[in-house]
Amino acid sequence: MGTPLLRQGGCYLIIGGVGGVGLSLAEHLARTYGAHLILTSRSGTPTGDDPESALRRQRLAEVQAMAASVEIVTADATSSADMAARIA
Repeated sequence: MGTPLLRQGGCYLIIGGVGGVGLSLAEHLARTYGAHLILTSRSGTPTGDDPESALRRQRLAEVQAMAASVEIVTADATSSADMAARIA
């Protein structure tokens, strides 16, 4: 067997991390690997009063409880300059 692609306590950047698929991936990495997570979002942490925003905040809280650490970074994934600045 080769080197595992994912490791316990690893640090992972998830682009679109507060969207549906991103949160599912974050939950898996947090639960399975106790990962350090960096989640990018164009609009940052969901703040609306609508049911979808409330559900995303709840899911984020669950991820934060399982993960070693969670950082939410506002970034535009379509801008290579913006992404490079955030990663640096």
